[in-house]
Amino acid sequence: MERFARRAIVLQGRRSSTVDPALAARATPRAKASRAVRVALRQGRGVFLRTTRWDAVSWWLDDLASDLGTGAPSFSVARLDLSTVGKDEGVWSRVPDRLADLLDVPPRPGPPVTTREAFVARVRDLLLVTSKTAPPRVLVLEDADRVGATMSGDLVTAWREARRRVPVARMPRIVVTARWGGVPLDTKHGIERLLPDPTEAEAVVMLAELLGPGDPERLRWIVEAVGPVPAFLVRLAKAGGPFDAAGIRAALGSTHEEIRTVVQAALAQGTAAERLAELITGPQPEVERVDRVLTRTGLIGTAAGTTWLRSPLFADALREA
Repeated sequence: MERFARRAIVLQGRRSSTVDPALAARATPRAKASRAVRVALRQGRGVFLRTTRWDAVSWWLDDLASDLGTGAPSFSVARLDLSTVGKDEGVWSRVPDRLADLLDVPPRPGPPVTTREAFVARVRDLLLVTSKTAPPRVLVLEDADRVGATMSGDLVTAWREARRRVPVARMPRIVVTARWGGVPLDTKHGIERLLPDPTEAEAVVMLAELLGPGDPERLRWIVEAVGPVPAFLVRLAKAGGPFDAAGIRAALGSTHEEIRTVVQAALAQGTAAERLAELITGPQPEVERVDRVLTRTGLIGTAAGTTWLRSPLFADALREA
């Protein structure tokens, strides 16, 4: 049972009116995506996680690492945020060095990495060394868009080469996160998933964990005010209140300007303006051609043939535009 489901059951025991009973069955889109990721990793497949703006994927990855560390088999998770490695020529040596530190592999003397072939070989060898340690390792590469398609592809190639040389039980696992519509990734030996927003009931549970015990009705009101958008909930929790309309606006701070900027850019994308005007009125049947473009902006969610605005704040910004 993944950690979120365990939290839901605990919270349900404490405040039965707070948690949707469907959570116990883990039937929501986010729970299904989380379960698919865990199953794939335990089977030795790679996971290519597509993210959208304001999804607080780091918070979700914290949960993933915690859950993978329990049960059998358990996994040790090492995370590298690729947005921190830079883009200069030295990055081809710097990434393997950072990986060696994360994976506790002793440094290997030698010349700087200057070719893609040497890069692939170096990363592959690091993964092969870690395959001999216990417990098995999961390497999480966050924000692959920051290093571009070439390096992202070479990292996946290195993992595939290591994967072929190691028994399944010792096989290194890999999770790569990249924006929806971002760098192309070879998903042949893995699964690709878009991380959906939580439902409102899941968002209430998330907010309860972030804030601690509180009035369930107040938690629901907060979620309704900003939508079940993880980054907004995390930011509100860090601010700590007060959670009236003015307090929420103050806590979100520069997020409001970010929303306005994204909305203005989206409205400039041809048919997007008409589509967004429709979505202000409520959920609409999916229009794949337009909605695929709008998904990249982070303004909409889509599932089961239906599209909606992810947050009331987006509707407010569209009305003001």
